[in-house]
Amino acid sequence: MIINDELKTLRLLIAESPVGPDLLRKISEEVERIKRVWLSRLGDQAKDHIIKRYTSYQQRLLLELSDGLYRTVDTANLQEHEYELAVLDVLLALGHFQIHHFSRYMDEQGKIPDAMTAKIRAKLSDDADRMSAALQQVELEPGLKTLLLDFLGTLISSTLSKKMIYGHVEYLYQWFEMMEVTIGFNDDRDLTYSIIEALFQLNFNYGVFCYWYEQRIVQNTVQADKAGRHAALQQQSLIIHSLPVRRDMRYDPSLASVDELIGNWLEQFKRTDTISKNDDEPDRYIKTELKLTVAQLALLLRLLYEEDVFAVKNIASLLKFFTRHFRSKYQERISYGSMNKLYYATDQFTAAAIKDLLQRMIDRLNKMFFPN
Repeated sequence: MIINDELKTLRLLIAESPVGPDLLRKISEEVERIKRVWLSRLGDQAKDHIIKRYTSYQQRLLLELSDGLYRTVDTANLQEHEYELAVLDVLLALGHFQIHHFSRYMDEQGKIPDAMTAKIRAKLSDDADRMSAALQQVELEPGLKTLLLDFLGTLISSTLSKKMIYGHVEYLYQWFEMMEVTIGFNDDRDLTYSIIEALFQLNFNYGVFCYWYEQRIVQNTVQADKAGRHAALQQQSLIIHSLPVRRDMRYDPSLASVDELIGNWLEQFKRTDTISKNDDEPDRYIKTELKLTVAQLALLLRLLYEEDVFAVKNIASLLKFFTRHFRSKYQERISYGSMNKLYYATDQFTAAAIKDLLQRMIDRLNKMFFPN
């Protein structure tokens, strides 16, 4: 298969000026031709890696064309750009067509056109709000409910970065879809196992979820004798490896699948046969509530530490201090293990939330001391 620039003619048409009804009609006709050419490639019986390379190339060309046109549109004077906006809509519709027919061949790390990010941001925020409200009514193990609310709170509070990655957004769409189906019951049943099963199937290799599941295993086996504990851990291993996990998707592409992460931890745990005790130190400290999630607090602490704000060069003691004296947006008690894990592993949404917080602080500082 020859990797042609199928958008060359379309790019030349869009470059013509001024845009009017006749040119818009020509552009629409050219887009229909491109669709036919794209679909014909699926019937070429080429190998999957060739089609993927072809699709990724067209995806990049369409992104460059869409972003280039979007940058020329003055959003403050939309009426003056009626035809440009119509052309942009045609390009975005072509992008949706490509996703619909070539989803398995798309570049997962490809950027989403800037013109689409506002709608995506609003949809994710609405989905997170709706899911958070639904979870409040669901019977669920408290730790699992807390981490899910924490995760959703990060989505709600974050001003997502302008650069949005196709694969991550598609993953979140499927995440919300499956979770809504999973909790869509009107009775009072405990949905803990159902949600765990759904999260495994979604390959939700989110660090906080893996840590919670590992600690759940510890807590469920800590009271057993050595023989009983070994049998329980073997049973847990069977459960982990029997749960269905989708291999074509995962929350964090840089990490192994959720069953591999937890399974590897469990094998190490069984070899050492040492039960990790939770931090049972009594809560004798008065905790100050923060309007941050645990993940956001951990990232903020990391930034301060790496900028040498603290004279103490011992991250363990600092993590212990913050877990003793502060509570998060959703959790009364922050575990040291959770903070330690999140300190070294974060995600784009947490980073975006902290970036937004720091930007507001800079704006406030400028207003107070450096007015224009």
